[in-house]
Amino acid sequence: MIHLYEELRTEYLDKKRILLATQIAPICGRKYRENEFGAIGLTITGGEKYPFLHQQDGQEFFVEEYTEPARLVLAGGGHVSLAVAKLAAFLGFRITVIDDREDFASRERFPEAETIFCGDIETMLQENCFGRNTYYVILTRGHLDDRKALEAVLNKQDYRYAGMIGSRAKVATTMKFLREKGWTDDKLQQVHAPIGLPIGAITPEEIAVSI
Repeated sequence: MIHLYEELRTEYLDKKRILLATQIAPICGRKYRENEFGAIGLTITGGEKYPFLHQQDGQEFFVEEYTEPARLVLAGGGHVSLAVAKLAAFLGFRITVIDDREDFASRERFPEAETIFCGDIETMLQENCFGRNTYYVILTRGHLDDRKALEAVLNKQDYRYAGMIGSRAKVATTMKFLREKGWTDDKLQQVHAPIGLPIGAITPEEIAVSI
């Protein structure tokens, strides 16, 4: 089993897309990689959203995409970001914080962060690749910075999640601006904005839970 995961990691570092299927019925625990699916008659169309359960010919498999650990990129280092970082660290995310203020982009403020960038948020998002398994949470101190950060994220080819804070009115204004710049509704509808589940959150900690 260790040998299998070493091979998967090598292929992932070579930027190959890898699928892993774990058989759960009738035999539980046997694992197959994408290039072995043909030997067991497993047909994956490629249109599925991973992970998912696949049933075929009386067999059942849990199919997942092999990726690096989940990374959370916090665009903005304010009070809500601080609360989100603490909760995300508890959940096992690798955390990156970006802010243009030294006091807010510091190791003392974010001891949980793996990486901290102090600089223009839009530029830092444009210049750095954070990987496919990345969740972007945009919480800057201003409406204009939020929009710039969101557009920088939308320009990335692949990521797991993009969310932006803001009132419904401000979000609507941002989306209108981006549509006028040529972004499609299909692309913009993938953005979680206003970010967070509607649980009546008020404090930074409550907002973090909602996110």
